[in-house]
Amino acid sequence: MSARPARRSVTRGALAAPALIRPARAQEVSATDVLGRKVTLPAPARRIVLGQGRQINALGLIHPDPVSILAGWGSDYRRQSPDTFARYRQRFPAIETLPFVGDGATAGGFSFEQALALAPDLMVLSRSLAGTRNGPGDLVERFEAAGIPVAVIDFFLDPLKDTLPSLTLLGRLTGREEQTQRLLAFYEGRMRGVAARIAGAGRIIAVDPVPEKRALAEKLVLPSAVCSSIPDEMSSEAAAGFLVSYCTALYGLETCGKLQPGETVLVLGAAGGGGMA
Repeated sequence: MSARPARRSVTRGALAAPALIRPARAQEVSATDVLGRKVTLPAPARRIVLGQGRQINALGLIHPDPVSILAGWGSDYRRQSPDTFARYRQRFPAIETLPFVGDGATAGGFSFEQALALAPDLMVLSRSLAGTRNGPGDLVERFEAAGIPVAVIDFFLDPLKDTLPSLTLLGRLTGREEQTQRLLAFYEGRMRGVAARIAGAGRIIAVDPVPEKRALAEKLVLPSAVCSSIPDEMSSEAAAGFLVSYCTALYGLETCGKLQPGETVLVLGAAGGGGMA
């Protein structure tokens, strides 16, 4: 009589076994992008399309094989940085077969249709391409209307403000939070070191190497070689035009006129900033 309960126990155990070995469901992930939008995915992204190819550098900081989680990317990186692209190709040969979705900086532009055809589980757009500034329409709304989640990041227009949120976003949406936190700690430590070095430096005047792309920026990160301290006796208004006026005059004398020591210049007329210099 004692054998029957034993058989029933074994049977119940066998029926319960599949529930014990059932694979765990993927964890939902969410993060806030640089536009303040909450982006939620049912699982960490594994088919990402990068609206701009250079965004692979950010993924490469937090993922050992960023190419493996891409479904497509912009062709701008191959055009703008062929040497760096060659290094990526040597390290990750699969990058050669990765589909392109166009280049937003060229006449052909970014292709919404090509990106949509790749069925990404996450579309990553920069601020400039998202339709929020100089973009081809509001791509965020168009992708979301097609059921594609969109995350907007920025490492160019306002890097001091948007770098940390952008990296945090990518880390969470790809399931690489631990690696991202280590990177952010390193980044913040270096930024504190830079801030300590320039503390008390006073006012700075500089020539931006690419002013056509950042003329209205409130903050810039520039090489120290193009920066100089503004003397206390010079007003900020005078300093704002100093380099343009005086460098123009100096360029005319040294480069165009090839003025040599001991020579004399006859100025028949002068006007504007260069003339005042």
